[in-house]
Amino acid sequence: MKKIFITAIMLGIALSANAQVLTNGLPKAQLLDTNYFLDASNFQGEADLSTGKLLGFPKTDLTKFKFNLDVVTDEVVLSGFDGVVVYNMAKGTTGSDAATQGKQVSVTPGFYYFSNPNGAETQSVANGQWVRLGADAVAGTTLGTLPKYTTTERDKLKGVEEGSLIYNTTTKQVEVYNGTGWDTVSGVATTNPGGGTLVSPGTGVTPPGGGVQPPSAGSGQQGGGSGHATIAPSQQVYVPSLQYGNSEYQGYIDNTTHKITIKIPYTNGNNIAYEQVDYTVSTNADAGQDGDVNQLTLYIPSGRFNSGGGVITGEIIVSGTDQSFKVKKQTLTNGGTEMGKALIASIPIKLGDVYHTVNVEAISGIPDKNFNVMTNGKYEHRFIYVPVKGRDDKLWLNNNLGANYANVDHPAFNPVQGLSH
Repeated sequence: MKKIFITAIMLGIALSANAQVLTNGLPKAQLLDTNYFLDASNFQGEADLSTGKLLGFPKTDLTKFKFNLDVVTDEVVLSGFDGVVVYNMAKGTTGSDAATQGKQVSVTPGFYYFSNPNGAETQSVANGQWVRLGADAVAGTTLGTLPKYTTTERDKLKGVEEGSLIYNTTTKQVEVYNGTGWDTVSGVATTNPGGGTLVSPGTGVTPPGGGVQPPSAGSGQQGGGSGHATIAPSQQVYVPSLQYGNSEYQGYIDNTTHKITIKIPYTNGNNIAYEQVDYTVSTNADAGQDGDVNQLTLYIPSGRFNSGGGVITGEIIVSGTDQSFKVKKQTLTNGGTEMGKALIASIPIKLGDVYHTVNVEAISGIPDKNFNVMTNGKYEHRFIYVPVKGRDDKLWLNNNLGANYANVDHPAFNPVQGLSH
């Protein structure tokens, strides 16, 4: 293999010959065997603080630019152009000829580098692409100077590092990249924006933007879209199924009589769409009576967030031959003074850019406050109640207060007797 030596002196010859590249002094070959290939830091000692401080890039139209592959050889350009930098002046899409223009990407004016990590091996640019400088460096951006992108521009960013921050000009929110998607980090939501007293304590204030992405072990369409609204990070769906002494109630989830309908209230919608949810998870191994296991699919049709708020409605569909899940019976805990419960399944979804988790739980029901209190030697408050969602979408005790079908000691015991669907 012949040896080709390129020195800084040759650069000087090229400067005078082409009259297109100018320098603020003659290059000198004084950095051989060092880490440098080019250095101009000595200009910092000049008395004039404005002299010798700029590096001028030729403006390049990346929508038309083509690589000259004649220099991509083992003897001249070893990298396959990996890491080269340009200043792009155009807005649009890079060329479609992968052999000379790499992968097609959208570009806007600004600095770009060419990412082609396998270029040295392949001596090709076909698998490389232009990446905007700043997409990788957003995480280190000083507060107050975050880069601004519309949702459309954001979704086209390539090579974004986890933890990167941007300002979304569409939603008017600061967003952070979590490794797989963008979370909002401005604004808050509460689990009970309308007020009122719930059966169980709420979860407090939602993490900014509706929470962080929960772990997922399911399959299908988890949702998404560019819409945004204030939504609680999660909700509990209670399925009564209990055993207390000789009294019992077998709970089910199915696609008919015991079908579960999901309602997700929201406020502050941005009038932008959220995508369809069609996401399937398996029930927990120990959540079924007699070892029953099924798959549950949460289906929510696509829609649009209204600025005035609203309620998103979906349904849980049970798979399997019988299309029915037999819920494991729960018992009262702490000596019969507290509700027993067990998680059947967690279904993490994404409505627009907001994460929300539906937790389906088996419960024993809520014992009366005086369940274990005797009056004149007799138990007079052996009642178990069930949380029910009212028309205001809040959870309340059902209306079986003091009824025989709420009494575990009565033959008519049926804790869901008063429930309406």
